[in-house]
Amino acid sequence: MKGNPYIIYEQDQRNQEIILAQSKIINQLCDRNKQTFEQYIQEHLIKVEKNIKNKEKQEVIQMNFNDGRYVFYRDNCKNHMHFELKQKCIILIQGIPGGVYYYSRLEKGIGDRFCRILNFYVPGFDKKDERRGNYRGALDDLIQLINDFMENLGVEKAIFVMHSVGGLIGKSFAAKNPQKVEALIQIATVPITKWNGVRLCEQIDSKFYSINETLTPQVCFSNQFRETFQLVYDQTKQKLDNLPNKEKELLGPILQFNFLDTLNFLKLRMSYPGKVYEILHRMRQVDKTIPRMFVYSSQDQLMQQYLQEEEIFMFVVGQNAIKRRITKQIHNQINLNESNFSANYLFRYDDATHIVQHEKGTEIGILIKHFVSQLQHTEIFIESKL
Repeated sequence: MKGNPYIIYEQDQRNQEIILAQSKIINQLCDRNKQTFEQYIQEHLIKVEKNIKNKEKQEVIQMNFNDGRYVFYRDNCKNHMHFELKQKCIILIQGIPGGVYYYSRLEKGIGDRFCRILNFYVPGFDKKDERRGNYRGALDDLIQLINDFMENLGVEKAIFVMHSVGGLIGKSFAAKNPQKVEALIQIATVPITKWNGVRLCEQIDSKFYSINETLTPQVCFSNQFRETFQLVYDQTKQKLDNLPNKEKELLGPILQFNFLDTLNFLKLRMSYPGKVYEILHRMRQVDKTIPRMFVYSSQDQLMQQYLQEEEIFMFVVGQNAIKRRITKQIHNQINLNESNFSANYLFRYDDATHIVQHEKGTEIGILIKHFVSQLQHTEIFIESKL
């Protein structure tokens, strides 16, 4: 990697004093927000928790494109006549490993009749072969697919809800298509500096798969490569499953990656000449006027807390962040910080892990609903320097 311009994102560039100072500010906000929304959450949990056990079977739809591409998704548009916010649309981007119930608790917290919700299944992470027409599984292919998906459904702008690797996808889309992103809701998403989860994947790549710098998504597309990789994957999976429990705990959900998960995450990481460093660079370029909500866990071993806070400081609370002010509060009983809209929606959980979207899903869904409702009563505020 010598001479690579993206090597600066290998380690957190802040010194320990700055890390601690920024962490203190963000944790104070998180503690305040927890207290601010505590009663609101409890009141709404009573209304929605009883419905979780009665969740209906969710219909998965296939969207076909003329060039042979296709994608699976779910859509609650049948309830459009009853939507509280008919002009809003949420797109859910899953992490790995995905599944039809990945966001089930979160969706219950939001409710079927709040606004349109599209659950987008990333090719390859949907447990099906990603080779569909011209689709190769590179990150730009995926960004174009999401763009075409939105156009087919007549969605001009959406609020992206993302967990884990879903954040890599959603933020990359936002970097290229800011005009189509109304807000970003990040739930334990990949940060903007190299994170522990990808380091573990790279260690596995190096030790078992002999991955080198010449590998590209195009190479991964061939049957010859995939047949060889499948054999090595099967052997590796058995070795990983036989690791001591303490080592398996460090790998977390990585142990649950199937062959297609492993292959397609590899393809995403190999998409650009600068590999993961170029992706990190692009995510750092996301338009700062796009409002954000952050949810993370202090117990997350894959997406470390201090790296989540680095991104929060850059995009929400730091002096270079572009802030929105609240023009009208939707609930007068909740005391929001009216000068910085997004600062009200920073939530740290100390009793959850990386799969916080499941462990705290209903609660997070309730908070997302408030965020989206309040979003329409905000405006960008540029402080006068006079």
